[in-house]
Amino acid sequence: QTNHLTRSGGFCRFRRAAELPPLDTVGQLKNHRQETLAQVFVATGNKTEAYRQAGYSQNCSDRTITGNVMRLFRTPQVLNRVAELQAEQAKLHAVTVESLTEQLREDRQLAYSVKNPSAAVSAVMGMARLHGLDKQVLSADPINPPSLINIAIVDNTAKRLNG
Repeated sequence: QTNHLTRSGGFCRFRRAAELPPLDTVGQLKNHRQETLAQVFVATGNKTEAYRQAGYSQNCSDRTITGNVMRLFRTPQVLNRVAELQAEQAKLHAVTVESLTEQLREDRQLAYSVKNPSAAVSAVMGMARLHGLDKQVLSADPINPPSLINIAIVDNTAKRLNG
């Protein structure tokens, strides 16, 4: 183990890179700790845990760890590697925008068939978010103003219950 002086003046203990297990990945980073950081983050979704498992710290303050994690996850090589690993995971699980859209369409149809309009609306909103249509668009262009889309769900059971 080695002591490391942080930018804030504190010391952290971390394992040497040689103590980490070898990784077999085609596009892996040259920095073994950064590669481990990227892989653990993709597996867990937790940046701090990835930082710790990569051997960067053991006895640092939370503030020091947070700052170091933020710096590491801003480096282009780590960001690119995380994106690459996430793309590989998506391929392995065959998750695409198209497959998710199809699943949401099926969910919407099921919601209609069991007369659950709120679930149908949730499926539609899920599709809108997936395709980026849930973002508010502000435009100062008078020639091409943003479109307004109204979605109405008609439920005949409401008439029977109320009328």
